[in-house]
Amino acid sequence: MRLEELTNLTEELMKELNISDGDKVFGCYNSSNIVGYAVIKKDLEDRLYLVITEEFQNQGYGSEAFKELLSIVKDTVRCMVPIENYKMQRIVSKNAGVETGRDGIYIHYIIKESDKNE
Repeated sequence: MRLEELTNLTEELMKELNISDGDKVFGCYNSSNIVGYAVIKKDLEDRLYLVITEEFQNQGYGSEAFKELLSIVKDTVRCMVPIENYKMQRIVSKNAGVETGRDGIYIHYIIKESDKNE
C-alpha cells in the first residue's frame, strides 16, 4: 500500500470528497491499482477521511491506508465513522482511537499524537 498526494483533482472528485483549500488528498494504491482515496481535512484539527472502492474492500487496504495516514499527520486527529461501519470502527480503535461521542449517524473518535505509536 502506498499513498500518493494528488494535486490535479477534477471538479467532480473535489465535490464528491468535499475538498476545501488546504485539504490534502491522496490516492491509495496497491501494487498496480488505485484502491481508494484518503483525505486530511485541515480545519481546527486534522480530520481523516478514507474511502476504499467497493471491489477492494475486505482485503486489508483500509487498515494499511489508515496507518499510513496516521504516520503523515503529526497532530491529534479526529475521525467520524458511520455507526454501521463496524470494520472502520475496529480499525480506528486498534490505532489508539478513543470514542468521544455519537450523533446518531457517526461515532466520533480522537487519536492523540502521544497515543499513536503505542
